[in-house]
Amino acid sequence: MTIPDTRQPLTLLTPEDFPDLVRAGGWTWMPHTSVWHAVSPDGYLTLSDGSSFPLDLVAVNGRDFYDDENGTEKFAAQILAETSWSENTIAVLHHQHYGAATLLVPTTEFTYDMFFEAITRFARWLGMNDNHVFSCTAQVNLPTST
Repeated sequence: MTIPDTRQPLTLLTPEDFPDLVRAGGWTWMPHTSVWHAVSPDGYLTLSDGSSFPLDLVAVNGRDFYDDENGTEKFAAQILAETSWSENTIAVLHHQHYGAATLLVPTTEFTYDMFFEAITRFARWLGMNDNHVFSCTAQVNLPTST
Protein backbone atom coordinates (compact mmCIF):
# COMPACT_ATOMS: atom_id res chain seq x y z
CA MET A 1 0.00 0.00 0.00
CA THR A 2 1.22 3.45 -0.83
CA ILE A 3 0.30 5.84 1.92
CA PRO A 4 -0.03 9.41 0.61
CA ASP A 5 3.09 11.43 1.41
CA THR A 6 1.96 14.12 3.80
CA ARG A 7 3.21 15.98 6.81
CA GLN A 8 -0.24 15.86 8.39
CA PRO A 9 -0.56 13.47 11.35
CA LEU A 10 -3.98 12.25 10.15
CA THR A 11 -4.38 11.32 6.48
CA LEU A 12 -7.83 10.19 5.37
CA LEU A 13 -7.60 7.22 2.99
CA THR A 14 -9.83 6.14 0.12
CA PRO A 15 -10.44 2.60 -1.19
CA GLU A 16 -8.07 3.40 -4.08
CA ASP A 17 -5.21 3.70 -1.56
CA PHE A 18 -5.48 -0.06 -0.97
CA PRO A 19 -3.99 -2.79 -3.19
CA ASP A 20 -6.25 -4.54 -5.68
CA LEU A 21 -6.15 -7.77 -3.65
CA VAL A 22 -7.64 -5.97 -0.63
CA ARG A 23 -10.40 -4.36 -2.69
CA ALA A 24 -11.16 -7.69 -4.43
CA GLY A 25 -12.13 -9.46 -1.20
CA GLY A 26 -11.10 -12.96 -0.25
CA TRP A 27 -9.24 -11.74 2.85
CA THR A 28 -9.35 -12.48 6.57
CA TRP A 29 -8.68 -9.90 9.28
CA MET A 30 -6.62 -11.29 12.17
CA PRO A 31 -5.75 -9.46 15.40
CA HIS A 32 -2.29 -9.58 16.98
CA THR A 33 -3.90 -9.45 20.43
CA SER A 34 -7.32 -9.96 21.99
CA VAL A 35 -10.06 -7.59 20.83
CA TRP A 36 -12.14 -8.07 24.00
CA HIS A 37 -12.45 -4.58 25.58
CA ALA A 38 -9.41 -3.41 23.62
CA VAL A 39 -8.99 0.27 22.73
CA SER A 40 -6.71 -0.17 19.72
CA PRO A 41 -6.43 -3.77 18.53
CA ASP A 42 -3.79 -4.02 15.84
CA GLY A 43 -4.08 -6.65 13.19
CA TYR A 44 -3.64 -7.53 9.57
CA LEU A 45 -5.47 -8.80 6.53
CA THR A 46 -4.37 -12.17 5.16
CA LEU A 47 -4.90 -11.86 1.42
CA SER A 48 -5.86 -14.53 -1.10
CA ASP A 49 -2.25 -14.82 -2.33
CA GLY A 50 -1.00 -15.52 1.23
CA SER A 51 0.51 -12.07 1.78
CA SER A 52 -0.51 -9.86 4.66
CA PHE A 53 -1.46 -6.22 4.96
CA PRO A 54 -1.49 -4.24 8.24
CA LEU A 55 -4.88 -2.89 9.33
CA ASP A 56 -5.59 -1.62 12.83
CA LEU A 57 -8.76 -0.57 14.61
CA VAL A 58 -8.96 2.21 17.16
CA ALA A 59 -11.69 3.26 19.59
CA VAL A 60 -11.40 7.03 19.19
CA ASN A 61 -13.24 7.73 22.45
CA GLY A 62 -10.96 5.41 24.40
CA ARG A 63 -8.71 6.66 27.14
CA ASP A 64 -5.55 5.40 25.42
CA PHE A 65 -6.16 6.98 22.02
CA TYR A 66 -2.96 8.74 21.01
CA ASP A 67 -3.28 12.51 20.85
CA ASP A 68 -1.07 15.48 20.19
CA GLU A 69 -0.34 17.91 22.99
CA ASN A 70 -3.19 20.24 21.95
CA GLY A 71 -5.89 17.56 21.80
CA THR A 72 -6.67 18.36 18.17
CA GLU A 73 -5.87 14.93 16.69
CA LYS A 74 -8.25 13.10 19.02
CA PHE A 75 -11.00 15.65 18.38
CA ALA A 76 -10.56 15.42 14.59
CA ALA A 77 -10.59 11.61 14.73
CA GLN A 78 -13.74 11.63 16.88
CA ILE A 79 -15.54 13.92 14.40
CA LEU A 80 -14.48 11.73 11.45
CA ALA A 81 -15.55 8.56 13.26
CA GLU A 82 -18.93 9.89 14.42
CA THR A 83 -19.78 11.42 11.03
CA SER A 84 -18.90 8.34 8.99
CA TRP A 85 -20.60 5.96 11.46
CA SER A 86 -23.81 7.99 11.33
CA GLU A 87 -23.68 7.66 7.51
CA ASN A 88 -23.41 3.85 7.88
CA THR A 89 -19.79 3.74 6.71
CA ILE A 90 -16.37 4.00 8.39
CA ALA A 91 -13.48 6.46 8.41
CA VAL A 92 -10.15 4.91 7.41
CA LEU A 93 -6.93 6.83 7.82
CA HIS A 94 -3.22 6.68 8.21
CA HIS A 95 -2.12 8.02 11.59
CA GLN A 96 1.56 8.83 12.06
CA HIS A 97 1.55 7.35 15.56
CA TYR A 98 -0.09 4.03 14.65
CA GLY A 99 1.65 3.58 11.29
CA ALA A 100 -0.81 1.20 9.63
CA ALA A 101 -4.09 1.94 7.93
CA THR A 102 -6.52 2.44 10.81
CA LEU A 103 -10.29 2.08 11.11
CA LEU A 104 -11.79 4.78 13.34
CA VAL A 105 -14.64 3.47 15.49
CA PRO A 106 -16.73 5.79 17.73
CA THR A 107 -16.55 3.80 20.94
CA THR A 108 -14.52 3.68 24.15
CA GLU A 109 -13.58 0.01 23.76
CA PHE A 110 -14.40 -2.92 21.52
CA THR A 111 -17.12 -5.44 22.15
CA TYR A 112 -17.45 -8.31 19.72
CA ASP A 113 -20.50 -6.73 18.10
CA MET A 114 -18.65 -3.45 17.56
CA PHE A 115 -15.59 -5.29 16.24
CA PHE A 116 -17.55 -7.30 13.66
CA GLU A 117 -19.57 -4.24 12.67
CA ALA A 118 -16.35 -2.27 12.05
CA ILE A 119 -14.91 -4.99 9.79
CA THR A 120 -18.21 -5.29 7.92
CA ARG A 121 -18.34 -1.53 7.37
CA PHE A 122 -14.75 -1.61 6.14
CA ALA A 123 -15.67 -4.28 3.58
CA ARG A 124 -18.63 -2.19 2.40
CA TRP A 125 -16.42 0.92 2.32
CA LEU A 126 -14.09 -0.95 -0.04
CA GLY A 127 -17.08 -1.56 -2.33
CA MET A 128 -17.77 -5.18 -1.43
CA ASN A 129 -21.25 -6.65 -1.61
CA ASP A 130 -22.81 -10.09 -1.17
CA ASN A 131 -20.71 -11.46 -4.05
CA HIS A 132 -17.45 -10.84 -2.16
CA VAL A 133 -15.93 -13.00 0.53
CA PHE A 134 -14.22 -11.72 3.65
CA SER A 135 -13.91 -13.00 7.18
CA CYS A 136 -12.45 -12.02 10.50
CA THR A 137 -11.35 -13.86 13.56
CA ALA A 138 -11.08 -12.59 17.09
CA GLN A 139 -8.77 -13.85 19.79
CA VAL A 140 -10.71 -14.18 23.02
CA ASN A 141 -9.09 -13.60 26.40
CA LEU A 142 -12.05 -13.58 28.76
CA PRO A 143 -11.51 -12.85 32.44
CA THR A 144 -11.24 -15.95 34.59
CA SER A 145 -13.26 -16.24 37.74
CA THR A 146 -11.40 -16.64 41.00
